[in-house]
Amino acid sequence: MSPGKNCKASESVDSEAETPHLDIKELYGTHIDAFTIVLSRLTWDTQVADLGSAPINNTPISTHIDLSKIDFDWAIVYPTVHDEGESVDDDISVPSASEWPWSTTIWGIARNEERVEVGQMYGTLIQRSLIRRYFSEDLSLTSQDGTSLALEVFDRYGRLKDDLKNHRHKRGSGVWGDEVDHGDFLIVEEVSVSKECRRHGLGSKLANELWRKTKSLNPEVRFAFASQIELNTQEVEERRQGMTESEIKADVDSCARISINFLRRQGYRRIGHTQWLALATDAGHLSHNLAAGDDRDWIEDEEEFPEDAEDSAKQRQLDKELEGELDLSDRMGKLRKLEGSEELLLHYALTILDDEHSAEALHNSSATVPLSDAQWEKTDSRGNTILHLAASHSNPTSVAWIMDSGTGARLLEKLNLSGETALEALESRLEFRRVKYQAFRGAKVKWVSDKFRYFDHESVQCLLRLQGLQDSAKEIKAQVACGCTCGECIWGIISPRMRLSLLYQAELLHKKLNEAKEDRRYTTEDRARSLLKSYGKHIDQDIHLSILLNSTVRSGYINMFKHIATCLRDYEIPNEEAVLKAIAQTWEAPRVTRSFLDRGGNVASAMDPIFEAAMDHDAVIGDGNQHPVELYLNNIRFSLDDLATCRNDHEYGFGRAYCAGGPIRGWPPEDCSALY
Repeated sequence: MSPGKNCKASESVDSEAETPHLDIKELYGTHIDAFTIVLSRLTWDTQVADLGSAPINNTPISTHIDLSKIDFDWAIVYPTVHDEGESVDDDISVPSASEWPWSTTIWGIARNEERVEVGQMYGTLIQRSLIRRYFSEDLSLTSQDGTSLALEVFDRYGRLKDDLKNHRHKRGSGVWGDEVDHGDFLIVEEVSVSKECRRHGLGSKLANELWRKTKSLNPEVRFAFASQIELNTQEVEERRQGMTESEIKADVDSCARISINFLRRQGYRRIGHTQWLALATDAGHLSHNLAAGDDRDWIEDEEEFPEDAEDSAKQRQLDKELEGELDLSDRMGKLRKLEGSEELLLHYALTILDDEHSAEALHNSSATVPLSDAQWEKTDSRGNTILHLAASHSNPTSVAWIMDSGTGARLLEKLNLSGETALEALESRLEFRRVKYQAFRGAKVKWVSDKFRYFDHESVQCLLRLQGLQDSAKEIKAQVACGCTCGECIWGIISPRMRLSLLYQAELLHKKLNEAKEDRRYTTEDRARSLLKSYGKHIDQDIHLSILLNSTVRSGYINMFKHIATCLRDYEIPNEEAVLKAIAQTWEAPRVTRSFLDRGGNVASAMDPIFEAAMDHDAVIGDGNQHPVELYLNNIRFSLDDLATCRNDHEYGFGRAYCAGGPIRGWPPEDCSALY
């Protein structure tokens, strides 16, 4: 539900004689306890129960609009956030905005000189710095538009997706880059103009006023995002009542075109190959030099190459017809009958059949169609070749047959309508699987990246073959299996930048704890209690008393950070085996670390605070403080700027799973058949 719908302010806010009357119940529902409402120059606190509805003003509207006499009433809504742990009735939907401290609703009503409402607009201001670590999950709480923006445009930490900056096709006009990763922003949700007042420039004035008001509230705002914003929502909903499904689809497409053209007139430009457009505050931004006519239109691209409307129905029919059919000749016969021609028969076979039967179908076709024939390069309605389909369905036997047949060389660099090669199509699908989300409680998104371990056996085989790495060393194959994009991750897990970050925190914590241990300004007992207060949650409670009373055990815990750092310096994953090996190879007198372990301590008790500190101070998902700008290893200077970037750089949850105390023990496994 959009704020402002059927809500009127009965009097001008310029008059202090009466308090404006807003239908807050209609706006947000009764489960939010209280609001602070800022309306123009007036501010007051009120309980929802005390608010009612204002009558609709049915005064006729003049068809002549003098934009210079349009006045605006503004409502900035800051709902009270529920206490931690307080439940919300599952039957009540999450409000569309402003229940969260990083989200502010900006709602405005436009009135003519007779104080009659002629339009309204609604947007959500997002403070990015407050949600950086859980950007996608938090942004999805605001509205469906917030969910769409989080999934289509940004990665999980609020950075513009790499494809939208660098991919030859998905980047679109190419005017958006790293600058989109920073700063607060506005999501424009709705602009409505009374029917009698359209085509006078009022819609543009509404959009401009919303943008101006946003910048006055937050001068640091850098961008506004909009995606086929709702124009005249109530009227559209009424018009679609009684329409057929095809009529509604045609109306949706028509409204989308109108919305996009409207946004472009305000200076918005398309973000790559997405449905989202953006407006930059910076007057010197590249987007302002791009003419509206030159802005590549994602929707037109999709319509230019429409998917066969019968594809989905045909797919269901094929599934039904082939159910229980085991013989390949019978399967191909039914496919041929349903398809009606040989032209795309292999494409359907690769989509429907399992890998073994698909490869057999390819082999059988080569007996009747020469491999040099152009038939092998045919594409389906989405521009996919047989190699695209074999790869994206993770069919390694079929991929190997195509690559070995001689057609692979011709198909390897072919692009589908998404601008992807077969390898890129597979990588896109695997990336989605890696970060795929679970939706629950309305629009909320739950990312599952931290649960990723490695890609499945069939997908890894396809990746290796398409990159020509099938005969590579074991560590390179592990890197492919774990989604490494820099080629330098330690067994595919710890990227160079994550390694430097973890090493920095391990050595910093070891130094700080040693200094605190020797600080004679405090008693021994006070120093021990301080250690437990800061790190006790990571240490097994059974050993707390030993930490408190035994200085040798305390020293052993502190030294654990040093041994973890040793593993990282030696380019080893600091799992249990590696850290225990480092301890065994280090001379200690007395053997304090061994004493800590013998009393019930473990490596994970030091590993957890290292990862926690690395995340807290990470330049992307943390506060950026105490982050390693440079570090000297064996008298060689290492700087983050000198290191390659990688898909795994900030995946601390993924990396933590392979270190001491994590669910993965021993990597890579001795039997690597599970990988490749």
